[in-house]
Amino acid sequence: MAILTAALSFIATVPSRAQVVVVDESFSDGIAPSWGGITSHFTTIDNGDGPLLQLDGDSDNGGVSWLSIPVFAAYGSWEFHVMLDFATSNNNRSYVHLISDDENPDEGNGYAIRIGESGSAKHFRLVRIDNGREAGVITHGDRLIEAGKGYNLKISRGNNGIWQIFSSEGRGTPPQPDGMPGFDQTHQATGWFIFKAIYTATRANRFYWGDLRISKNPAFVIQTERAGPDRLRIHYSESDLSGSDDPASYRILAGRDNNGTVNNGSAAGTSPGPMPITESAEPGQIRPDSPYNKPKADHAGNVFTPVGVQKITPSVVELVFPETLPGGPADLELSGISDYYGQELAHTTIRILLHDAPGSGSVVINEYLYDDSGGLPQYVELYNPGPGWYNLKGWELRDRGTATRIITENDRTLEPGGYLVVTTNAQALQNRFGPGPWLRMDRFPSLNRASSDQVRLFGPGGVLIDSLEYQPGLFNAGGRSVERRSPLVSSVYPENWAVSENVNGGTPGLPNTARPPESPPALLELRTPDSGTIVLHFSRPMDGQSIRPGQVTLSPGIPVDSVQMISAVEFHIHLGGAMVNAAEYRFDMHYVTDVFGIPVNPYTHSFFYYHIEEAVYRDVIVNEILYRPVDGVVPRFIELVNRSAKNIDLSGWTIGRSSATIRIPDSPDLIVRPGETAVFSAGPGLVEIPPSVIHITLNLPGFSRFGDAIFLKNRNEALIDTLRYQPSWGGDADGRSLERIDPDAASNDPANWVSHPTGHSAGSINRNYKPDLIPPEVVKAVVRGPETAEILFSEFLDTSFPPVIRAGSGTVQIQDFNPFQSNRITISLPPGITDQEIMIGIHQAVDVAGNSADVLELPLARKPAPGDLVINEIMYQPIQNRYGSFPDQSQYVEFFNRSERTVSLAGIHLHDEPDKDGQVRTVEPAGHETAWLPPGGYGLIYADTAKGFAETSLSRFFGLARLPVWLQARRSTLNLTSAGKTVYLAVQNGLVLDSVAYSPGWHNANLHDTRGISLERIHPGGPSDDARNWSSNVMPAGGTPGAPNSILQLPGTDETNRGLSVSPNPFSPDGDGHDDNLFISYNLDGPDYLVTILVYDRYGRLVRRLADRERAGFEGSFIWDGLTDNGISGRIGIYVILFNAHDPVNGKSIQMKQTAVLARQL
Repeated sequence: MAILTAALSFIATVPSRAQVVVVDESFSDGIAPSWGGITSHFTTIDNGDGPLLQLDGDSDNGGVSWLSIPVFAAYGSWEFHVMLDFATSNNNRSYVHLISDDENPDEGNGYAIRIGESGSAKHFRLVRIDNGREAGVITHGDRLIEAGKGYNLKISRGNNGIWQIFSSEGRGTPPQPDGMPGFDQTHQATGWFIFKAIYTATRANRFYWGDLRISKNPAFVIQTERAGPDRLRIHYSESDLSGSDDPASYRILAGRDNNGTVNNGSAAGTSPGPMPITESAEPGQIRPDSPYNKPKADHAGNVFTPVGVQKITPSVVELVFPETLPGGPADLELSGISDYYGQELAHTTIRILLHDAPGSGSVVINEYLYDDSGGLPQYVELYNPGPGWYNLKGWELRDRGTATRIITENDRTLEPGGYLVVTTNAQALQNRFGPGPWLRMDRFPSLNRASSDQVRLFGPGGVLIDSLEYQPGLFNAGGRSVERRSPLVSSVYPENWAVSENVNGGTPGLPNTARPPESPPALLELRTPDSGTIVLHFSRPMDGQSIRPGQVTLSPGIPVDSVQMISAVEFHIHLGGAMVNAAEYRFDMHYVTDVFGIPVNPYTHSFFYYHIEEAVYRDVIVNEILYRPVDGVVPRFIELVNRSAKNIDLSGWTIGRSSATIRIPDSPDLIVRPGETAVFSAGPGLVEIPPSVIHITLNLPGFSRFGDAIFLKNRNEALIDTLRYQPSWGGDADGRSLERIDPDAASNDPANWVSHPTGHSAGSINRNYKPDLIPPEVVKAVVRGPETAEILFSEFLDTSFPPVIRAGSGTVQIQDFNPFQSNRITISLPPGITDQEIMIGIHQAVDVAGNSADVLELPLARKPAPGDLVINEIMYQPIQNRYGSFPDQSQYVEFFNRSERTVSLAGIHLHDEPDKDGQVRTVEPAGHETAWLPPGGYGLIYADTAKGFAETSLSRFFGLARLPVWLQARRSTLNLTSAGKTVYLAVQNGLVLDSVAYSPGWHNANLHDTRGISLERIHPGGPSDDARNWSSNVMPAGGTPGAPNSILQLPGTDETNRGLSVSPNPFSPDGDGHDDNLFISYNLDGPDYLVTILVYDRYGRLVRRLADRERAGFEGSFIWDGLTDNGISGRIGIYVILFNAHDPVNGKSIQMKQTAVLARQL
C-alpha cells in the first residue's frame, strides 16, 4: 500500500516489489544487434581487465557519435565503467543518457551524466535534457575527473524523484556516494539508453565504456489529480503500461461513510492538530505522521468503479466514473497492470487524497488581525468547517484591491476542521504561539488600520469563497485580532465578529475565544404597513428557515400564508386574510431562532390594527418648535400634527435640519390618527404632555437660534413638510416656543407663526391657535427685469388655484408660482410697460387656508433712481429723558417721493460719509423688502428698540398710527449728531438717492432752544445742501413725520397774496356747533417770522393775547374761541385783530389788522 498526495510522491505501507535487472552488458561478445545508433563508430577491445566498448570515430574530422539500446526504465539504477584517455574539455567529453524518449540524443528528452568539461573543476554532473539540449544541472559529484583513469559510476533515481551519483576509481571497485542528492521529476517517459561522445579528430579513439547494468524499479503511480467531479487523472512512472487503459483495472474505496462524515479516524469538524511550518523535507510528500495517513477505512459500500478510461499521454490516463467522487482520503486499488517487462506495479493499493471542488463557504475566514500595533503581524486565519477537502494551491487572499495575490503556488490541503494562518511573518507567530499552521504569504494584502477594508478569499477560477468588510471603529481592536463567533454563520454580519479575549492578542490556529451570544435575540419592532402584512424587525440576524407559518400566528381567525425574508433582521409576514381597521389582534411567535441557533423567547403581543395610508405633502405638519431650550428645565422639541383624514405611521421618518438628520425609530406606537399630535424632544422635562399624546425622546438636531431650515420626510424619503424659520418669526427667547397659528395655513409663511406668550404648549392646542379666516392681501408689486415683475402677498397662496393677474388693461402670464414660496408670484410684462405708472390687479387670490380675495390692486413699483427720493425732514436732536413735561422722541429721517412713479424701498438705508478706508456705517431698517412709496408719498426711517409700534417713542409723542412706509431700525439712534453731519439715503448696491450735510445753523435763528424741533425742507425740488431750503419746524410738536412739512412752499407763490383774513365773520361762540370759532389765517413771505396776535375791543382795550412771538412759517392760522384772557365770554360787538410778524435776524417786520364781529342770538 502507498500514501499518495496530489503532488509527486507517496509513502508505502506494504513492501515494494524488488528491482529487476533489464540490461546487463559486458560487451564480451562485441556489440550486440540490439544496439543501434552509429554502430560503425564503435568497437570493443580487451585490455586485460575485461572487454570494453571503444569509440572508433571519425579520425579525420571528429564529431558526435552515439550508441543506443531500447530500455524502458525511468526509475531505478544505472551502473557502468568509463575511462577517457585525455584531459576533457567542452569539445571532448561524453554524455551517458540514462533516460531518453528518442533514439537521437540531440532530439530527445530525459537525463544524462555529463563526463568532462573545460576548466579545472571537472566533475560528474547529472543534467536534464530538454529537446536534445541541456536544461540545467540537477546535482554533481565532488570527485575530480583525471585523464587516463577509469571510474565505476552508479546513478540512482528513487520513486520520489531523488537522484544520487555514486563513483569509485578503478574497475571492479564498488561506487560510493559522490556529492549531494538532487531532485527532478520533469521527465518519466523513456525508450533508450545512449552512450554519446563529442570529440575532435585526435580523440576519435580514446573513449571507453563498459560493465553496463540497468536495474528498473517496478512501475508506480506518481500522482493523482481530480480532473472533474467524476474524473480522476493518474500519472504513471512509465508509458504504455499494459492494462492501464482497462476500467476493470481500477476501483476506489471512498473515505466517507454513508452519512457524509469523513471516516479518517477523527470526528468531522475537528482539527487534526497543529501542523509544522514545513510539512515534509521532500516537496509534496506527506509525512508518515500526517493526519491523512490513516489505516484503511471500512468503506461500507462506498466503492466507485470507472466506466471508462481515456489516455491523455502515454503515461497519463483519466478515469471516468458514473457519479461524483467524494473528497477526502480514499483507497485506489489497481490490478492487472504491468510494465513492458511484465512486472506488476509496485503497489496495488494506494492511499490517495481527493480534493473537493470548492464553492462559497467551503472555507471560511475565521479570524483576522488588521491592527498590528500590539506586536503581532497582520494575519488571516482560514478554517475548513467540513466536510470537504480542499487544495489551496493557487487560491487568492485579497483586500479591497484587485491585484492578484496568490496564497501559495504549492499543494496545500486544508482538511475538515483544519486551520491555515496566512501572514506576513510566520516566524513572529511561532515565537508567540509556538508551532502552528503558519504560512508566510509573499504578497500578503496590507489591511487598513484606520479606515474600512475588505478581506476576500478566492478559489480556483476566481470563485469567491468567503469575504467580509470591517470598520475599525466598530471593533477598536487595539492590537488584538477579530474572531468569528461561528463558522456556520455568514461573515457579512457584524454580529458574528468580536475582538479576541485571548491574553496573547488572538487565537491563530486554535479555537476562537469569541462564541455565539448566550442571550436570546429580541423582536425590536412589530408593525402593520397594510391589512395583510406584519413586519418583524429583530435585534440580530435570524434563521429564515425557522420563521414560517405555524411558528408565527395571528388571532383571531387570520392564518399566516407565507413569510418573506427582506434581510436577515427584517421579515414580512403575509396573511391569508385582511385585518379589520381599529380591531384588536394577538400575534404569537414560538421556536424562532437566530443564525446562531438561539431561540427567541416565547412572544405574545396584542395590538390594534389601523389602516395605514401613505402620507403626502402637508398631511403631517410641524406645529410647534422650541429651538432655544433651557438646560435641565425645558428641552428642545418639535411637535407634529396629523392634519389629514389618514392613519399615518411615523416609524422610520426623518427629522432634519440644514446640517443634520435624525431617524425616528420603528415602533408600533407611532401611529398618529387624524388630528392627533406627536412630540419629539431632546430630553425629559415636558411632564405636562397628556399621556394620550405620543412623546418620544430623540437625539434631535440642534436647531439654530439664528434661524434654520427644518424638513420632515417619511420612510420613503418623500418630503412631507418644511419650515424655514427666522428669529423674527418668534420663539426667540429661552424656553419659549414658536407656535403655528393655523395648521391649515402654509408652513413657511412668517405670518402663520408667533411666539408662545409664556412658554410652550407641547402636546396641547397651541396658545396662539386661530383659524385663518382673512383673505390674502397684496403687499407689493415690483419690477424685477425688463419684462418681469414680482408680486408679494401677506400670506402664502394655494398654488392649486393660481389667480388671474392684470397689468394695466391686459392679462399677464405667471412665470413662477411654487408651493415653497407661494407668497410670491413672478409674472411676465409686455415690453415697455415698466416705464409707465400702472396698476396691477389680482383676481381670485386664494390662500392656503382656503380664503379668497376677489380683487386686489396696487401700483407697480420700480427701483428708484438718484433724485427720485429726497431727504425731507431730519429730527437729529429729539427730546430725551422726559424733557420738561414732554414724552421722549426718537431720531428720524423723513424722505419724499418727488418722482411720478411708485418706487420700491427694498434695500433702503442710511449711511454716513466714507472713512479713510472707504468704509461707511450703515443703518438698515426692518421691513424695507416689502415697502413701496407712491408719487408724492412720505417715508420714514426711525430709531427705536421697542418691539411694537404702539410702544415706540414716535407713536407715543406724536400720537400716530403705524404707516406702511414707517421703517424702524432696532437701535437707540441713527447716529445723527447735534453738531451736524452728512446723511446719505441709499438703496441696494450702495446706490445713493440723496444726501444732506445738515448743520444746527440751518435752524431758525430766532429760536433759543432747538431740542425736539426737526429741520424741514422748504421745497422738495430745491437743492438738498442749500441752507436756504431748510428751516425749523413751526408746529408745536416740533415735527411733521409722514405729513407735509410745516414750512412747505412750492415755486410760483405770489407775494401779493401775503395778508391776514378772518372767518366766519361774524362768528357766534354760543356752543350751538355753528360758527362758534373765529379762524385767523395768514400768509407771509418767509418761514422765520415770530408772530404776536392781540385782540382789542371797540374801546381799545386788550382782551385776548392769542400768540406771543410764536413760530409762524409761511402760512398758518390761529383760533379765537370768543373768550378773554380771564376766560370770560366776550360781549357782542366789533373787535380789532392786530397781527405783528417780526424777523429780528433779517430786520423785517410786518403789521396787519382785521376787524371781526362777535354776535349772539337774541
